[in-house]
Amino acid sequence: MNFKSLSISFLVLTTLISLPSFAKTTTIVKSSESNPYFEIKKVSIKEISSLEMMNSNLNSNEDKDVEALDYLMPEIGSRNVLGGLDNVILVIDKLLAIGQKITPIIEKGRPVVNANPMAPISVLPKIETTDSIWSDMAGWSVPTTRHYKITYTNGFNSVVVSFVYSVTFQWGGSYKGVGQYLTGVRATARDISVSWGFDLDASSTLIQISNMGSGQFPIAGATVEISYSVKNMLKVLITREAFHVTGDGKIFKLD
Repeated sequence: MNFKSLSISFLVLTTLISLPSFAKTTTIVKSSESNPYFEIKKVSIKEISSLEMMNSNLNSNEDKDVEALDYLMPEIGSRNVLGGLDNVILVIDKLLAIGQKITPIIEKGRPVVNANPMAPISVLPKIETTDSIWSDMAGWSVPTTRHYKITYTNGFNSVVVSFVYSVTFQWGGSYKGVGQYLTGVRATARDISVSWGFDLDASSTLIQISNMGSGQFPIAGATVEISYSVKNMLKVLITREAFHVTGDGKIFKLD
């Protein structure tokens, strides 16, 4: 075998050795891009009523711990929730927020049951001492909740990911008869369905607090962002939605 033949053989051998790795990578990318199963064609966001939510719960097979946590809401307005100043996460002139600034609500397609009583956010009057603040507050409303159903439809017009998240808060509490404040502000998720090849994560974050009233009669406001991401082997789709809730019982879904 001369030098020219040896060079040709070496070139062919190198090509044959390198080809399987290159072909495998190309196949994975081409298969993912051309397969309608992995293509998200539509994302739908729909507000649903409490009655629709109730009917959904009756048909759900999810862990009852998620639902049971909802009924703890009336107990959130107690001095045990406040603790000390270590729980303060935001402060403005007349208001302070306590709780957990960032809270996971879905991890790897499963609802997160947060049994930590410090997690829900409260927006309260900023005073010198917080030790007795709850005993001087009264007039809290029953929990107010809004429900939203999210669905992801693929190239086969099949729903591959769906879930419902809820924004809940109590409002109207006054401090020594003055102001309207917030407590129990939080987001939860349920009725989660994730098809093979997809994954889902979601969290809520307190963005800001504000005084919607006056210096003499504060009305607490809180803006919360709900972030959720759907991913497969090729793409990650991230959606963020913001809500503003107020101490006089209003809730606004921001664009």
